[in-house]
Amino acid sequence: MIHLVVAIPCEARPLLRHFDLRAIPDSGPFRVYENEQFRLIVSGVGKLAAAAATAYLQGRSPGKGDCGWMNIGTAGHAERPVGSGLLAHCIRDAGSGLNWYPPLLLETTAPTATVITVEQPETGYPGTAAYDMEAAGFAAMASRCATSELVHSYKVISDNHREPIIQVNKGMVEELIKAQLENIEQLLLQLANLTAQMNALQTPPPALAALLDRWHFTTCESYRLEHLLRRWQLLSGNNNPCPELEKLPGGREVLSWLQMQIDHHLAASTP
Repeated sequence: MIHLVVAIPCEARPLLRHFDLRAIPDSGPFRVYENEQFRLIVSGVGKLAAAAATAYLQGRSPGKGDCGWMNIGTAGHAERPVGSGLLAHCIRDAGSGLNWYPPLLLETTAPTATVITVEQPETGYPGTAAYDMEAAGFAAMASRCATSELVHSYKVISDNHREPIIQVNKGMVEELIKAQLENIEQLLLQLANLTAQMNALQTPPPALAALLDRWHFTTCESYRLEHLLRRWQLLSGNNNPCPELEKLPGGREVLSWLQMQIDHHLAASTP
């Protein structure tokens, strides 16, 4: 199941039609729509609303395993053309200064950019970032519900210095999202495949038992070892790090080596 979080109904309508999503009766404080593959929630405007809607959608999710998460909406940018799309490689909360860095395992022809979440619409567009009002609230909560590889934000530019936000209306927003449906669908299909791969990794990593037998790990270190092995396996495509790890003197060095390899892969995937 892929969870979609959008702020307002005009952003949702093209997605509802394209993916044939149906309203869930008595869905509580938020409007929720779904089919067999996707579940969409309309959060309302602002990072607190986005965080609350994300938590609510997670609470309604049956079954085990992680879901994929995608925040879809509009954003402003100083120079990018209105109607162009971008995938966030960094999400920043302007209020708290906190950052989230989605690992870019999804292939897309769209550029990537930092998305800065603000309390009020940004009309000055400082720097090279895009500006929205929901992504940070979404990322803060969704990253508690799923591994960061499965949490992403896709924005369609609705305003810039040449075409200011005062010109934006509901009909325009709906058309902007509609024009990006092909790109959005390709990203969501990849996210669905990645989610399936991640959930397949819920079984113990193949190398875990051998490493636990060879070196001593505390209970806490054992949990961290399993987590690092899963992430390393996903990022590297290699099920067996043992040949490299056999050269190391102890468990702490094993954990450090795995973390270093993961950081290397993530750095290589970030523009």
